[in-house]
Amino acid sequence: MDISNWEALKNDLGENTGKPLNQLLNIPYSYPPKPVFLSLSDPYDIPQKYWPVINDPKYDNMMKKQQLVDSYFGAVLYVAYTAPSNIQTFPAGQSQTTTIKISQVSVLKQTNVCSVDVRSLIKGEASGLLKGVTLGLTTELETKFGYSYSTETTDTKEKTFTKTVTIPASDKDRILVPWNLSKILVVYRKHKTKGISLICADETIEQSVEKFYTL
Repeated sequence: MDISNWEALKNDLGENTGKPLNQLLNIPYSYPPKPVFLSLSDPYDIPQKYWPVINDPKYDNMMKKQQLVDSYFGAVLYVAYTAPSNIQTFPAGQSQTTTIKISQVSVLKQTNVCSVDVRSLIKGEASGLLKGVTLGLTTELETKFGYSYSTETTDTKEKTFTKTVTIPASDKDRILVPWNLSKILVVYRKHKTKGISLICADETIEQSVEKFYTL
């Protein structure tokens, strides 16, 4: 699924609005694993009073925005994904406890769909009156989407950690897939005549959830 296509996202995931991630994790096993789009929040129209601090890569001043932009809006997309190296097979047998290694890599970095994060989108270094506008917009995003804004550069390197898990008893061989659950904040521009374009995508890895599949 292409997150730059808002209409496709809305059509495919619109009925999944607001459902908890763990309830949505009914994912069949396939190899190689691909990102699975789980749910999409309702869109939030960004009030025009915040437009001056939106660092739109195409329209860099308020006059152009007022003339050409119909609206800016944001939403949160939830995605589950894993790396092939995370997948492990366990033979049939009794319950056991073991330590697994989990690798987390940004799904946005894998797809390279958008290089602009929220830190780049919002003019965080604004001063004077605009500083208050910046604070207002970041507060709105935090309230609407639970997004924590930081002016520091986001670390996009691969992260690897270990976790102790219990393998349930089974008379069949099992596959363990640690799914990484990500929350992606997406911001779009709706042009007055040229449609909707993605201008920002910012990812936070929420948690890792282990799912077992029998062979």
